[in-house]
Amino acid sequence: MLKISVEYFGPSKQFTDNISSEEITLENGSLIALFLYLHATYGLSFVKYVIRSCGMALNYEYIELDINAREIINSASDETLSEILAEIFQAEELQLELKNGDEVAIIPPVSAG
Repeated sequence: MLKISVEYFGPSKQFTDNISSEEITLENGSLIALFLYLHATYGLSFVKYVIRSCGMALNYEYIELDINAREIINSASDETLSEILAEIFQAEELQLELKNGDEVAIIPPVSAG
């Protein structure tokens, strides 16, 4: 078990009832475990929103998701989410290991203007 903090910025707070940050406990340190927590707490629509539209950072380092992840997540349902996440995070560069005290940020899409 490990504790990490998650920060939510911009429109992502609409899914979290305006919670801007929280400490969470995960069974293991995989990104899949983090997304399963987000699913259980805030629902499938939030997980889809994050993968399709948001950026993520781990300890202020940007996490680059494969562009195909945005398409793959569209087919996810409550029942198939674990398998879909395993497909998305199979790439070696996404096999990150979260550690106690890590900080994850959910960053909203940036609009030009």
